[in-house]
Amino acid sequence: MNHLVDDIRLALRGFQKTLGVTAVIVLALALGIGVNASCFIWVSALILHPFPYPGLERIVTVWDSPANQPDDRGAVSPANYLDLKKRSSSFEALAAFRPWNANLSGIGEPVHIEACLVTPEYFAALGVAPTLGRVLNEDDAQAGRRGALVVSHDFWTTHLASNPAALGTQVSLNGATFTIAGVMPEEFDFPLGTQIWAPLAFTAAERQDWGSRTVSMIGRLKRGVPVAQARAEFATLGRRMAVEHPETNEGRALQTVPLSELVQIYTARFLMTLLATAGFVLLLACANVANLLLVRVSGRQRELAIRTAMGASRARIAMQLLVESGFIALIAGALGLDLAAWSLSISKRTIPAEIYRWVGGMKHAHIDTTTVLMTLAVSLAAGFLCALPSLSLVLREAASKRLSDSLKESGRSSGAARSRSLLRTALAVSEVALALILLAGAGAMVSSFKRFLKVNPGFETAHLLMMEISLPQPKYAGSTAATEFYQRFLEDLPEIPGARAAAIRAVMPADAVYIEGRPAPRPGELVPQTQAVSPGFFETLRLPMIEGRVISWSDDRDHPGVAILSRSVARQYWPGESPIGRHIRFSKDDPRWLTVVGVCGDTTDWFGNQTEARAYVAFFQSPRVRPDARVYVSTFGDPSSVVRPVQGLVWKIDPVLALFDVKTMEQDITVQTSGVRSSSSSMTQYALIGLILAMTGIYGVISYSVARRTHEIGVRMALGADRATVLRMTLSDALRIGGVGLAIGIPLALAMLRAMSSVLFGVIQLDGWTFAALTLTLAFCAIAAGFVPAWRASRLDPVAALRDE
Repeated sequence: MNHLVDDIRLALRGFQKTLGVTAVIVLALALGIGVNASCFIWVSALILHPFPYPGLERIVTVWDSPANQPDDRGAVSPANYLDLKKRSSSFEALAAFRPWNANLSGIGEPVHIEACLVTPEYFAALGVAPTLGRVLNEDDAQAGRRGALVVSHDFWTTHLASNPAALGTQVSLNGATFTIAGVMPEEFDFPLGTQIWAPLAFTAAERQDWGSRTVSMIGRLKRGVPVAQARAEFATLGRRMAVEHPETNEGRALQTVPLSELVQIYTARFLMTLLATAGFVLLLACANVANLLLVRVSGRQRELAIRTAMGASRARIAMQLLVESGFIALIAGALGLDLAAWSLSISKRTIPAEIYRWVGGMKHAHIDTTTVLMTLAVSLAAGFLCALPSLSLVLREAASKRLSDSLKESGRSSGAARSRSLLRTALAVSEVALALILLAGAGAMVSSFKRFLKVNPGFETAHLLMMEISLPQPKYAGSTAATEFYQRFLEDLPEIPGARAAAIRAVMPADAVYIEGRPAPRPGELVPQTQAVSPGFFETLRLPMIEGRVISWSDDRDHPGVAILSRSVARQYWPGESPIGRHIRFSKDDPRWLTVVGVCGDTTDWFGNQTEARAYVAFFQSPRVRPDARVYVSTFGDPSSVVRPVQGLVWKIDPVLALFDVKTMEQDITVQTSGVRSSSSSMTQYALIGLILAMTGIYGVISYSVARRTHEIGVRMALGADRATVLRMTLSDALRIGGVGLAIGIPLALAMLRAMSSVLFGVIQLDGWTFAALTLTLAFCAIAAGFVPAWRASRLDPVAALRDE
């Protein structure tokens, strides 16, 4: 311990003598550690701790899926849930829940509220208690008693002014009266974005319903019960239910998945790619710092030689170097953590609000204990890596007695100088190679993001407003009431000033494409996404018609059913011929045959630039008009100018309804692409940091080489060498470092690009011209970094250089 204290004191004195160099070392290392800490904040929040619930490892979800498609996870039927709850022995709480679109009225203007119907075990399953009042109980879940309500902290602050006396307040949801029984903590909002939880009371019919998969399941395992045991138990129960109820459960399987694993796969892969890239930045920073530490060690040869001559062991000298490097790394780590906090605050201000609602863990991202401990570990590891070259060089020279040469009159040892020069050059070469990898990765992300923005979706996105509307049950339970609402809404909407056209769309279930006169579809055949659309849909979106006609007002229940196919679907089932007049249906349980009356253009998915297979049926011909629909309004000018008039039209028809999720199509694309934009921005920052570090590394190596060769340059100039010759001679070192670094970095960068494309679903690509441009940019920067010390060498005074020792 005394030796450690002495080493720290000696390190501090050394840093005070070279404050400038020490500051550069700390800053370079802090940048590398900071980008890693910044990445790990998001990894910790979005992947490791996506939900802030106690005992997260014991919370699991249960899904019903086809036995041959385990990844196709879906809801379970009410009867299946009740049977599993009765038979299971692995859970201390097993709950069901169902999303509920609620319209709040009576407190200001009607607004849409994200709500959820839950069984009484729901809050125990998640292990969260209310901050005020109570949660739902068995009495609340009795059929006909839906009066109790639990609200989120956000609802409490937004609609109830954070009033502690809000318990017992009555609110109106979808025209029914509820009483607030409890307020949940601020961090609780599962399912994400939920503001209200109401009792889920199964009717007698639902308790016997084995086929309608309408509820989701979540449970908390008993202490000591592993997930594998619960998974095996539910697999057995699933097979038993398939035997007991083959008409609904045969060919189905239950999937048990921990809640922590329900992480958005796209988010997770992009984050892990960024974390790996941040590792390259840290390696580059370590190489840069290692070079600077080598320069410091070179200036301390006589000191180390004297200490060795006075009896200091190699272990003692090594400890001194490690203490110095570790001390610098810890300071850099603290600064890096501060940089990460600054970066986090900026990121949170730029993330769209909608992303916070739907990405688990994002709004809870902060510097937690895990992040601090990881940063500490990374800092110590970086300190060791930075000291390793100096350590190996000093120990090797001490073993070969080269340190004793430093006590001689000249203090020069050609062998030692050559070793140090080769090591510094190797580090500079590695910096160039790593910088190229970072530039290539950033170039791929940026070019891919720009490509996403240029994808033609197949329809007009400008001046297009989108919004959602949900008709509450039981008021609109019958098709007649829903049909009358939507017909009146669409008939009156074009009268709004600024509105050009309007339409509605609802997603319809489809299991296959059945074609009259052909055999039943085979498993694996293309199944288009089926949408029920109103008259005016194709005109509103300006989705082009290739053949046939659009859906019109005459396509109602009094006329034969019609369908329109996208071009890709038509080519799939009728290659080389027209599908007009053919009869199809999209469900084996649907007795109606639909007549194909048109073929429209394809729409394109922006992320993968893939054609979307779609089929469109008449909204008002559907057997049951959907209560939830998306409204599209095409405008002549600014779409936001028609929002209030459209909402007023809805209130004119039904004063308790509210529009929600109102945004323009361009805003929607911005939100969807925000993750890729953020990733490309981060990669670009990492690449710029890497480029700066590589340039400073080359500059440092060449500058030190010039300083060491000042006497030699003076001799050469005294013997007749002109300034151009000295410039070429010195600049050749920079060219050699850059050339070797690029030769190593090009294959590594290409390999990394292939790996990125594989991990990120094949959407990340970099064209050859961009890669060549980035390579040339780095080569130019390497030459520029070496030119300054080379130019300084060419301007040396020969007489002053000959006097240098």
